Amino acid sequence: MEPGFNYNGNQFEIVTQTQKLKEDLKEQAKLGNTNAISLLLNKSLQSKNVTVKTSLKGDSLNVMLESDDIPNEACVTLVRREVVMLKSTLINKIHIYAKQHSSDFPAWSKEINLFEQSYSTQPIATSSKSNSNNISITINDKTINLNNIESLQIAKALVIAGAVLLAIGVFCPIISAPIIGTLNYFHNGNGDGVILLILSAISIFLVLKHEFRYLWWTGLASLGVTILGFLGFQWKLSEIKSSMESELEGNPFRGLADATVNSIQLQWGWVVILLGIGLILGGVYFYERQNINKSGYVTYLLDLINFRKSKKAYLFAGLVLVGLILPKVFTGLKAQAEYRAAVSEASQSEAKLNIGSINRGQQVMQLEKDRFSTSITELELGISSETDNYSYNITEAGTSSAITTATAKENGMKSYTGAVFMLKDSEYDFDTTKAVICETNSASKTPPGNPQLLGEDIQCAKGSKKLN
Repeated sequence: MEPGFNYNGNQFEIVTQTQKLKEDLKEQAKLGNTNAISLLLNKSLQSKNVTVKTSLKGDSLNVMLESDDIPNEACVTLVRREVVMLKSTLINKIHIYAKQHSSDFPAWSKEINLFEQSYSTQPIATSSKSNSNNISITINDKTINLNNIESLQIAKALVIAGAVLLAIGVFCPIISAPIIGTLNYFHNGNGDGVILLILSAISIFLVLKHEFRYLWWTGLASLGVTILGFLGFQWKLSEIKSSMESELEGNPFRGLADATVNSIQLQWGWVVILLGIGLILGGVYFYERQNINKSGYVTYLLDLINFRKSKKAYLFAGLVLVGLILPKVFTGLKAQAEYRAAVSEASQSEAKLNIGSINRGQQVMQLEKDRFSTSITELELGISSETDNYSYNITEAGTSSAITTATAKENGMKSYTGAVFMLKDSEYDFDTTKAVICETNSASKTPPGNPQLLGEDIQCAKGSKKLN
């Protein structure tokens, strides 16, 4: 609610009402109203010629700083101070992005945890030495090459270390993106990390059984899964970019969406995973190198893929293939559903933002010209009455109220009705305005009916609910 008032010449009432507006603004900001938060931050950063846009995702406040020049990182302190002063229980983290007006993506970003904790990582260094001298002993006419025993121990250590590192890498960050943070390969059991964990466990089992030849399959399967995952990520990123170009054309959130996609970065988890795979394959080669050198690479490879000699290996490879395909199918279907939901949510955000802006424009019109506007163009908000997703229309503009609707054009999206009412302030006895946005309870191409003013409370029509 953003109340206005009619100036009646009483300076005390003007000061009192102004103070009340400020208090209401802070209270709305404390309750998570991003428009109120933006107004407060814009006022704080006005001297630095920086404009602010905000959004709230879960307990994380996303702040976009824009200026003719790249905003200075000193703005971070001001943003943090203003948010802390709100004492809002809804905000635990702040993600700050800064860019020039002429740029489509941030120049820098900063993450602030309002409940600060410090973490440190210590580098791990390893070193090894091996003696390549040919040492052997004979027991009961049987020659035992001590180098083979040493090779076995080193190979076991390499494979076990690689398998453990592979399992750890599954839970390390592989992608970072604004708003959503970091993602790992496990992805709550929905990613290919589950397959890598299984392959890691099988590798440890095989090395303890001294079945080194089969470790080629686990190592190469792990490498294949990782490469497919990496290529799949690149493909999805490309698909998202192309989809945004067509589906978000003309959408006011297009620039922020582009900035988000362009800020997606690969993380060090890939290095941990590849290092683990490298150690597994390196351990196998270290142990099998004498057989490879003795028979030659081609003969060794033919023996390895010979079905009669490697029935168990082929059975294992088949199980891995099935395990790879099935999760991919289910994960792909789930990802498509989540993507459609995200596109729908972004489109609905457009409608809520525009209806809220029109409501505030009507309040300003009533305050300045003592009437409501019948035209969106007259409000000079830069909002088109027709977008790809919604049709906007002022259906009523009387002396005591103004009604605006946002009608969804596509299935799966909700419709909205905004209203501004005139009412008497019971405490100070002057005219003021009160606004509301009503949202259909489910997806609909029909906007909610007109809200009703009951006393000083606004009730949304049946089949719709009031947005905070």
